Amino acid sequence: MSSTDYLKIFAQRPFELGLDDNHRIRIVFNIRVEKVPSDTFAQEILSMLVTAGVGTLGTNLFLSSSVTLPTGDGPYLSVIETPGREGSYIQNQGAPAYDHPSAQIVCRARARGPAFAMATAAYNALKGVVNQTVTF
Repeated sequence: MSSTDYLKIFAQRPFELGLDDNHRIRIVFNIRVEKVPSDTFAQEILSMLVTAGVGTLGTNLFLSSSVTLPTGDGPYLSVIETPGREGSYIQNQGAPAYDHPSAQIVCRARARGPAFAMATAAYNALKGVVNQTVTF
């Protein structure tokens, strides 16, 4: 198992973003994070969502926009990494002490209720992360 330290997750409130190609509604929110550098950011976010009981990896929780989602009614959640901002440096240190990655959380379902419920559960699981070690 690996772990990394998170200073804070800043989460935007979920909002509706129209339909996907399978005519399922999309409820979306974006996050920006201050954390110790790692190469496993999206996996860490998915681990937090699994731990919080939002869903099951590979069944209704997925990584990236390139995964083929099931064609059912959903809800299905995807974590899609987006451009973050430059890391924060500490004096006399050559590499950033903290990264600032970001991601878009996309929930899809045939009906608005299930999509919004899953997005809200994910939002609530992530918005409270402050000074926490994440193990995955």
